[in-house]
Amino acid sequence: MNSYRYNRWDRSRTRERADAWKRNETTGGWHEPVFRNDCGSAVRCNQVWGYGQASCRCTPVEQQATVTSMPFRKRIGHADLPPTVVAAIPAESYLTARDRPDTATLVVWVIDPTLNRQREREYSHATGAFLTLAERHALCPPNRTFAMPDGRVTVHVGYRFDPDTGVCSETYAAYDNATSALLVQSEQMCFSPATRDPEDVVRDALRKAEFPRTYAGWIVPERIGYWVGVLYRQRRQAGESGAHEDAAFTAALVEQMKRVDPNIEWLLPSVLAELARMEMTDAHLLRAAFSERTGIAI
Repeated sequence: MNSYRYNRWDRSRTRERADAWKRNETTGGWHEPVFRNDCGSAVRCNQVWGYGQASCRCTPVEQQATVTSMPFRKRIGHADLPPTVVAAIPAESYLTARDRPDTATLVVWVIDPTLNRQREREYSHATGAFLTLAERHALCPPNRTFAMPDGRVTVHVGYRFDPDTGVCSETYAAYDNATSALLVQSEQMCFSPATRDPEDVVRDALRKAEFPRTYAGWIVPERIGYWVGVLYRQRRQAGESGAHEDAAFTAALVEQMKRVDPNIEWLLPSVLAELARMEMTDAHLLRAAFSERTGIAI
């Protein structure tokens, strides 16, 4: 069965982690289970990686944003890379690469064992060399703005590079047209396997900013289901970045949870128990990992 819940791998082992990335991109990735979306609706993945249309029970006003199909970029195999890149990046460290025809460059993701995360490098076909961050930044499109469809919000688009990994992200700062107040900031990686429409990213961020009021109206089982979905996605994203899944358990994550629910700690035992059941992993080990990494005794 091609399911994330049944095909788990030890992400601390470089070779298997790289192979898992290849499985994701050649077979279509893993299917997500049912969980509660930020709008409170029950969501099931209808396509790979949860990027298809979601089955949503909320009203259009509550949902505000629709999960739309995202274009996947074709992956380049290690053997098909330019000889200079093959010589510089061994197959066991290679994750994926994608061409940028507009800049005549190749963006490569590799495993960085010192960070236990992916590192992003960019190779120039013209010079036959890897670019510096400054050179990469010069290739970014000019900053721009766009208006959200409702006409009430203007979004400023820019770019930033992670100083540790070199990953380039497109950033979005949404401002209220009436007051000029900054409403939300969000971003997405420019060269991930699939990208979303910027309007959808900003719309989701705006909706999440209003989420605590929606959450307050939920009963306990609904709250538990929501947090299970949050932790599941965070752990999956940590693994896909090359880190161990438990790296998703951080004090910063707990602080974010507390901003939504100040009493989240009393829910955590039930949340982690359900997460362990869903992932088919040992609940005691999962609780221990959460406690060790967050400092919260469960």
